[in-house]
Formats: sequence, structure tokens, C-alpha cells
Amino acid sequence: MTGFLVLQWEAHADLHHSSLHTGPQTFRPKDAPRYKPAEITIIVCWGVCLFDLAFIYWYCKRMNKKKEIIRAEPGYTKVENQE
Repeated sequence: MTGFLVLQWEAHADLHHSSLHTGPQTFRPKDAPRYKPAEITIIVCWGVCLFDLAFIYWYCKRMNKKKEIIRAEPGYTKVENQE
């Protein structure tokens, strides 16, 4: 659940940030009508987001495996209301 909330926050922050700051600098009148630098910027940003998403997935899987190993140990006792 926490991972989903982080992704939601990140998507919102990315959308908000990019629309306020990168829009006017990437879609310049001199680049009309194709706006090739803007297209490249958008593709690079999406690539960074995909890399970030893959990293978050890998990190969460890694942490879950570590927790699984700890919980499988013979001396582990589950504490009430602890996740």
C-alpha cells in the first residue's frame, strides 16, 4: 500500500512540476510546428520515470525478501498490530 501511495505522490508531483516549469521552456515558438526539442524532453522524462518505477519495484521486492527471511527464523514472534 505504501508503495502505491509513493507512486501516486510521485506522479502528481511530476505532473505538477512539469506543467509549471518545463512547459514554457520546452515549447518555444522558434521550434514550431514540430517542437522537436519538446518531444525529446518528454521522451527523456518518461524514460526517467520508467527507470524510477523499475527501481522502486526492485527495491520493494528486495525489502520483502529480507522481511520474509527474518519472519521465517525460528525465534521470530509476531507482535500484535505490527506489520
